[in-house]
Amino acid sequence: MNIQSMSVSMEKYVMPLADKLGNEIHLRAIRDAFMSLLPITFTGGIAAVLSSAPSVDAAGTGITLAWARFVESNSMIFSWINALTLGAMSLYICIGIIHFLCKSRKIESFLPILLGVCGFLMLIVEPMSLGWDGKMAELSYMDGKGLIPAMFISILTADLYCYMRKRDFGKISLPDTVPASLSDVFASIVPGAVLMVI
Repeated sequence: MNIQSMSVSMEKYVMPLADKLGNEIHLRAIRDAFMSLLPITFTGGIAAVLSSAPSVDAAGTGITLAWARFVESNSMIFSWINALTLGAMSLYICIGIIHFLCKSRKIESFLPILLGVCGFLMLIVEPMSLGWDGKMAELSYMDGKGLIPAMFISILTADLYCYMRKRDFGKISLPDTVPASLSDVFASIVPGAVLMVI
């Protein structure tokens, strides 16, 4: 089999499938969410590279010694940048997927994002101590380890919310004198409660 016949068969069999997958609404939302997070991941990557100074003793060059001293004196800042960029990747992916799914269905995305973030945090956060005096929780699944649950929850939240809102499921009707923003909130109470229970 030569290259030309292989190329023809790829165009005949693989390209239509790839085209269908590229236009699938959920895969498109996942792709757009990851693309939108490039500035955050880029910043986190730069901070990770800068904080990885070569381990040198007194035998290092002036540049490596200065770099090591800089990292040592600013280690808390680098840790904080990492925690808020790469360390919270799953949370940002959850927000992005819900936003793009709602955008493609022409539904306001703010309330579904709140519901999705709340559902995601309820799933991945393990409380260690809760109370009025202080709150401590295990958040280790907010980084790359939580990407699969984040994608699952965001797709489930956006799909169910859009389905219920388009069918006026549990809609609480208010008089026309009530502002539209308040009417939207009341129309979302029942769908929001259903999603939180799920």
